[in-house]
Amino acid sequence: MAFTETERTSAAQCVAQMFALRAWSPGDPALQQEIIDLFNTFLMLISGQAYQLVIKPGLVHVQGHPEKVRDPVITPGGVVQIHDDEQFPLQVQAVDTKGFPVDDLSAVTFSVDDPSILALVDDGAGGTNAVAGNPGSTVIHGSDGVISGSLAVDVTPGGIAALSITAGAVTKQPTPAGP
Repeated sequence: MAFTETERTSAAQCVAQMFALRAWSPGDPALQQEIIDLFNTFLMLISGQAYQLVIKPGLVHVQGHPEKVRDPVITPGGVVQIHDDEQFPLQVQAVDTKGFPVDDLSAVTFSVDDPSILALVDDGAGGTNAVAGNPGSTVIHGSDGVISGSLAVDVTPGGIAALSITAGAVTKQPTPAGP
């Protein structure tokens, strides 16, 4: 049996109010929201609904050079590392509370904490690319309105793009020391 959004919300609010009455601070909105979140997680678990969005990087390539492709570098802490001249497509999968993939056909919207470090650009085919800007750290957030996920990204300076040699002032050579 699938629950409608209205049924889920009403049930969660009823449970939250019942628990809030049992608490020392009846009607505490923060406590009610905490109980509603816990109840929603429980409903998702028993109904096999999506619980979280997992956002992963696709293959990384140099901006403007799609033929220069590499696998993403991901730290042990789960942070994606790219150079300031690279970009990657965002890949999203909805998972249940145990991490198993589930169908979730809802459209996902993305945002980024610092757009000067990473821009989110429509790829023209219904996907989103994360395009590096200035070096730094930021977080990408994705949500379908019910569930959400995030991905941390570190942008580091790229390799040397050009080498410039500038002549200094011309001076006369010193006279060689004689015997």
